[in-house]
Amino acid sequence: MISLKGFWKITKPFWTSNEKWWAFSLIITCIVLNVIQTYISVQLNEWNNDFFNALQRFNEQALIHSIVKFFILFVILVLAFGYNSYFLGLLTIRWRRWQTHYLINHWLMDQRYYFLQLSHLIDNPDQRISEDIDLLTSTSASLFFMFVSSLFTLISFGIILWNLSGSFSFTVHGTLLTIPGYLLWCSFLFTAVATWINHLIGRKLTALNYNQQKFNADFRYRLIKLRESSEQIALLKGEISESSTLQKVFQPIFDNFLTLNITEKNLGFFQTGYNSVTYIFGLLMTIPRFFAEKLSIGYVMQTSQAFSAFTGSLAIIINSYTAIAEWRAVVFRLLEFETQIEACQSKQNLHLNYHDKKSFDFQNLQLLLPNGKVLLEGLNFSFAPHASVLIKAKPGTGKSVFLRATAGIWPYMAGKIFIPHATRLFLPQRPYLPIDTIANILSYPYSSQQFTEQELTDALAQVDLFRLSKQLYTADNWDKKLSPGEQQILQFAKALLQKPEWLFLDEASSAIDIQTEATLYRLLKSKLPLTTVISTGHRPSLIELHDIVIDLNT
Repeated sequence: MISLKGFWKITKPFWTSNEKWWAFSLIITCIVLNVIQTYISVQLNEWNNDFFNALQRFNEQALIHSIVKFFILFVILVLAFGYNSYFLGLLTIRWRRWQTHYLINHWLMDQRYYFLQLSHLIDNPDQRISEDIDLLTSTSASLFFMFVSSLFTLISFGIILWNLSGSFSFTVHGTLLTIPGYLLWCSFLFTAVATWINHLIGRKLTALNYNQQKFNADFRYRLIKLRESSEQIALLKGEISESSTLQKVFQPIFDNFLTLNITEKNLGFFQTGYNSVTYIFGLLMTIPRFFAEKLSIGYVMQTSQAFSAFTGSLAIIINSYTAIAEWRAVVFRLLEFETQIEACQSKQNLHLNYHDKKSFDFQNLQLLLPNGKVLLEGLNFSFAPHASVLIKAKPGTGKSVFLRATAGIWPYMAGKIFIPHATRLFLPQRPYLPIDTIANILSYPYSSQQFTEQELTDALAQVDLFRLSKQLYTADNWDKKLSPGEQQILQFAKALLQKPEWLFLDEASSAIDIQTEATLYRLLKSKLPLTTVISTGHRPSLIELHDIVIDLNT
């Protein structure tokens, strides 16, 4: 029940969205096709009786008629199965598309992705979005229609089995007892016992699947980290160390999979044995009436097939146990993700306040680390507009944290920050260069269509990166093509292009030589006279490039 509640919480937005009409239409279509498949299965069950009776009586005409009927039913069954698979796939991919877009938007809203990363409360959100949603939609749809098909089969073949079973009579202490539809009750009892045994064997599967997904995601993350840091690792000749680390990270995958594999092996033994015994068990149950009433072989085959179909539909949990365990693990992971995303709402920086003044004001500001350690406290000052301010502090005492708090993305703080209604741009020490065009990188997070090609080219020319204007609309991995200094210079071009009213630079020139740094700061002052520049940095040369210096440690 917990899994079903969690599933509904995760997927309710989809089933109440505009996409629901498409979804329900496809579901109804698939249900109709399942009804057709069940009807054909019933007809094939009756065909068993006709065919084997015709064979027993050497009735050539009836035999030919049965063969023609079989091929007609076969064609209809193949068409129904094929289109059912097609529409089920269409439902799954549309559902996955909507659920992915929804979760991405939910995750990115109000910097929740950042707070999740900051708190380390959730692992591998990328894997949960890319793989878990895929598994959720495909497995949920498959299981639902398996249960629907089993329900139709259960009803249809339950009626057939009841009618074919007749009554079974026996005497207990001189009393004659009669069980109507005895094969039906035998099937229920047989399946109930088997389901319980199956659960005892496979009850650990959910936890094992959850761990396997987590360990695989952790390993993939390490591989991505290695690829992104390949230059640093090569320079340090760290191949042996990386290999050792990767082997250690892979070991839990291996160990968990062995346990998972053994559990699935035991389930496979039991399920194969169960499905094999079901058919012969049905035959054995018909033999008493076959000998007593001298019924036809066609009756025996039809009853045995009906028993097998009915018992198979009852055993849906047995035959789907592995898939159900995987589904439950996926639901738990996505529910955990959703819960942590919602919890991030309480971590939003409530200390930021907009006011009508044109200054940034800080009142009794206290900054802490996530573990509660105080970095800075008792900060009371203001940033006046149109000035340039350098923020100084000892290394590791909170300069960058101070700017994060100013940006509203640091929840571990007390006091108040009052900010003006004005455009702001924050340039970090390590620039973010998405795999995109230079035009889009300069315009980020806005659209490059807001700027003319001339404006984009001028911004590059002003910082001596005019050569990049020839590749202005070429998408590439510029993070690997440009040096750290060039990436920081490109950020200054972004500032010149976007012209923010407030510009915050968190050691944004640390990879640039002192002469170029001075040129860029003077360029900001001359080209953006109405922009207030707030910087952090260690270099003494930055002091003369700013009007005001504030030491956070005094």
